[in-house]
Amino acid sequence: MKRCEEIDAGNPNFAKMDEVLFIAGESSLRLADNKGKQTFKGKTPEELRLDARVYLSRLVNDYPDSTFRKQAEEDLRSLGGPLPKPANGPSQ
Repeated sequence: MKRCEEIDAGNPNFAKMDEVLFIAGESSLRLADNKGKQTFKGKTPEELRLDARVYLSRLVNDYPDSTFRKQAEEDLRSLGGPLPKPANGPSQ
């Protein structure tokens, strides 16, 4: 997840940003549910779920043709749906 955050912050025009957002969102969900081998200290499960919702919403809003969109939309259902896209441009 850290690497995804670094790519997002340092290279916003990365050619596979939809994949980066998907991996970051999925990782946040798994960490929130205590699944996988990683542990993440410093954030509560609720904060990790919000992170997942932000990443996956950006994917859905900014990359409508992404091959990851369908899975992101499915995951967002359990998180309250996608966050609205800001009126002033791409999601942050």
